[in-house]
Amino acid sequence: MYLETGLASWQSSYDTHSGLRRTFIWYTAGAWLVGMLDAYTDAYLFSFEAENTRFEGDVGFSLGAVINF
Repeated sequence: MYLETGLASWQSSYDTHSGLRRTFIWYTAGAWLVGMLDAYTDAYLFSFEAENTRFEGDVGFSLGAVINF
């Protein structure tokens, strides 16, 4: 209404809603960025469990080769 009428009585309401709109835009951009980083991390670590299982199978110790009875 403030932009249409130019009345000073609507200015505080306009300023409040304009500030809220900017705040929500920043929150949305932040949430979008966190989602993109999460997706990138998930894509990077997609095969981590398979690689970790393969690594754990290769690493270990055996007492049979060291102790001769």
